[in-house]
Amino acid sequence: MAARLLIVLALLHSLASATASVPIPVPIQVLDSLPETAVHARKNGLVTIILLTLPDCSSCEYVKTRHLIPLQSSLEGKALLREIVLSDQPLVDYDGTTTTAEEFAQRYGANFAPTVLFLDADGKRLSKSLVGLSSRDFYGFYLEKSIDNSFKKMKQQSASNHST
Repeated sequence: MAARLLIVLALLHSLASATASVPIPVPIQVLDSLPETAVHARKNGLVTIILLTLPDCSSCEYVKTRHLIPLQSSLEGKALLREIVLSDQPLVDYDGTTTTAEEFAQRYGANFAPTVLFLDADGKRLSKSLVGLSSRDFYGFYLEKSIDNSFKKMKQQSASNHST
């Protein structure tokens, strides 16, 4: 009986150890106000990646769960990942004025969901947006390319700001 108990305890310990090393996905923060994100991005020199979604959008959920959430840990210290749900609900814009998520998206030419924006702390575009989900097979490639381009542009901006 004691031997069985030891075996059960050993199995439970190994199971707990195995599951402890699997990262638990953290949901993407949904925004209704951009200034706090902008301050954090500016202070830390981070790219802001914003996923524009619609409620009950299967393509939006696919991009979020299959691509963006798994990237969160690798973006730590490099980018802020945020979501804006497209609606007529109020959204505080970068400059502190109140707009709607739909108006915000239109300003960036985002007429489809999902759209991924790559912005600096002032809301300026760093890389071409990813609009829609035309190719599931190559979406990850396009996403990583846009992220890399955004990081390069941020470094260029930082270098030019420090040289002036």
